[in-house]
Amino acid sequence: MPEEHEHKPRKEEERDVEELKEVLSAVTEFIASLKEPIKELLDTMAQSLNGEKLGKEVASFYKQLVESGIPEDMAKEMTKEYFRKRLESAPNLGSIMNMFRGGFKGPAGVMVARSPKDAVKQLEALKKAFPEKADQIEKAIKAIKALEEEEEEEKEEE
Repeated sequence: MPEEHEHKPRKEEERDVEELKEVLSAVTEFIASLKEPIKELLDTMAQSLNGEKLGKEVASFYKQLVESGIPEDMAKEMTKEYFRKRLESAPNLGSIMNMFRGGFKGPAGVMVARSPKDAVKQLEALKKAFPEKADQIEKAIKAIKALEEEEEEEKEEE
């Protein structure tokens, strides 16, 4: 007869679930905190790509050059260069969109876990990024690992 698998006491499981809820709540708050910085980034990009504003800046640059005595042909060349540099300095929308498509990289980044192992890796990264929450995150990691072990043992018993 196979050995009976010991399950965690109900109260311990409930505590693990509560701790996991706390960690997920912290992650949710973190993601929500990204809303305003992302909005500001998009606003900045939109302003830098505003054709009317850029046109006025370039025209003003040209006018100031000519009024200060720069020959017209030289002012045109300098204005072309100014315009080119302004376009180059504008945020690259394609690069930013690729970053969002590929997920956030780095310790404060959050990606969707495709497996318990992915979840543990991401929680480990969060633990490094938020040392003040390390204890709570470690409890969530242990809970995920325990659930994974239980699932593996149940599969072996079948």
